[in-house]
Amino acid sequence: MRIMLASLLVAGLAGCSTPPQPPKPVPVVMAPPPRAPSLPPSVAPICGKPVDKESFAVAGLKTQLVVLAISCNGNEQYNNFVKRFRNDLLTQEKTMTSYFSRAYGRKASDQQNDYITALANNTSRTGLASGTEYCQRNTSKFSEVMALKNGSELAQYAAAQPIDQPLEVPDCAAAPEPAPKKPVAKK
Repeated sequence: MRIMLASLLVAGLAGCSTPPQPPKPVPVVMAPPPRAPSLPPSVAPICGKPVDKESFAVAGLKTQLVVLAISCNGNEQYNNFVKRFRNDLLTQEKTMTSYFSRAYGRKASDQQNDYITALANNTSRTGLASGTEYCQRNTSKFSEVMALKNGSELAQYAAAQPIDQPLEVPDCAAAPEPAPKKPVAKK
């Protein structure tokens, strides 16, 4: 009877226990990283003349086209843009370099490099935020730019583009004029 009871007890316990199950895999969801908040643009230490402002707009457009080329397989279109407007782009770059020299002195080169990097980051963030529609919405810019007749039209087109500029350059026309110096009386 003891053997029979022990067998029933073992059989009962064996029936109650289930073999250990391996843990269920946890599903991994790939989510894009959260968008970094856009920092407000810093304000340049000096105002910009119209030619300076034009150079910032063209730099912004050029950066947009670079990001488009990289993101949307538009290398050939970008190269055609650079070939067509090479002289205008070089002139705009010289104007910008001159502005940074006036504004930042010995730190001009570093400040200009920081500006270009921040501009590229802002433009890339905008592209990433658009997701898969980015290329569909923006590749027409290459055709629009190539339809322009000259560097003046390029600058006007660039000024009309929405560009997330990392540096706010106030207009010299809007900046208050310095007070005239009072003449020093000679004795």
